[in-house]
Amino acid sequence: MKSRSAKAMSAVTSALPTGHWSALLLLLPFACGIGACAAAVSEGTYTAYFSAELEPVAGVAQAELRIEQSGDTLRELDFAMPAERYEVRSADGAVERSGARVRWRVPEGGGTLRYSYVVANKRANGAYDAQLNAAGALFRGDDLFPPARVRMQRGSRGRSLVQINTPEGWSAWTQYGATNEGFVPVADPRRAFDRPTGWMIAGELGVRLDKLPDVVVAVAAWQGSSIRRNDLLAFLRLHLAEARQITGRFPPRLLVVAADDPFWRGGLSATQSFYLHGDRPLISENGTSTVLHELMHVAMRLGGGEGGDWLIEGIAEFYSLELMRRIGTISEERFAAAIASLENWGRQAPSLFVDRSAGPVTARAVALLAALEQRWAREEPSAARRLDAAVRAVVEAAEPLTLARFLSALEGAGASAALRQWFADSARGSTTGAAQKTGAAQE
Repeated sequence: MKSRSAKAMSAVTSALPTGHWSALLLLLPFACGIGACAAAVSEGTYTAYFSAELEPVAGVAQAELRIEQSGDTLRELDFAMPAERYEVRSADGAVERSGARVRWRVPEGGGTLRYSYVVANKRANGAYDAQLNAAGALFRGDDLFPPARVRMQRGSRGRSLVQINTPEGWSAWTQYGATNEGFVPVADPRRAFDRPTGWMIAGELGVRLDKLPDVVVAVAAWQGSSIRRNDLLAFLRLHLAEARQITGRFPPRLLVVAADDPFWRGGLSATQSFYLHGDRPLISENGTSTVLHELMHVAMRLGGGEGGDWLIEGIAEFYSLELMRRIGTISEERFAAAIASLENWGRQAPSLFVDRSAGPVTARAVALLAALEQRWAREEPSAARRLDAAVRAVVEAAEPLTLARFLSALEGAGASAALRQWFADSARGSTTGAAQKTGAAQE
């Protein structure tokens, strides 16, 4: 009889094409148990062990955060933990809840915080973007291990590891690789306190892996899913290098997780990963691509500042088309038809400055960005792909994107004052005014 480890690995590797063991080894980080990973903790350092036990019958993950440290390097963690989804079970040291926040004072020498997390999350339209039941689990690590305000000694250094314990026969896959065989390292150079993030999937999985230039890509879904793993890998192989060229960077690993109903019928990005509903085509009837839209989000890793979400979504959607145009996946004529269709849809958006950009707002943003690039090319015929330079600038800045910051990036990329003013006026104007200006740019 196979052990849980053997069964889980069999479930994953059964979906691997021949010759892909090298990709698997590249993707799987060093795994170990707490005893193997533990080392002498020197002064001013700590180790954080994040773990969770999935309980499908209850739909709950029993999570723990164990801190090992010398002295009081890590002093306090103040978590965003709404009571309707998080229940603290026990803690070493003092712990207190205040509204939607839980504050844990870490004891000298370390300790453990234990809590329950209700995984399922139903969106307003009735579809799920997180679930745990007998069929499997799909959720964001950002939610299972929520963000925290951290108090620690100045100059402290730490490392973090994660493990997801699963029922018999299941495996667990994350942006860090398989995480049900032992603790694996978590590293995020942009965070002072590393925590596991990105999409996570568990169950009886089929996983396809491929090594693209400098990027290991995994497509993971429950066995029997409608997702076409090989088609998706081939599509990503065609376009990923160009996406990295535009943004100037791409993470070394990418995880794509997929599920069918009752999950959200679209795509959702997270750190080094994105979710895709199994019925989403590689290219939609209107010429856009949910796959490439989410790929751009992963590449940019940007958040919107006040009133700036239309720029984040607009750039991702514009480049979902632009990537295909440049590679030759779609023709110039189809690209133009897609932009025209989005411009027409965008007329339904009275304003770009909304909390969350979607539908007509994003469509209007795409049309405006396309018109910007066309005007720029007419003003300066040698200014091909200057919009790429502006996008790289905001990506490198890694600050919440606003119209003001984007205008500054345009200036740095060489856009004239007149062009920047036109873009700002068009963005702030009414739907009719913006449509007239955009249309004039496309004549």
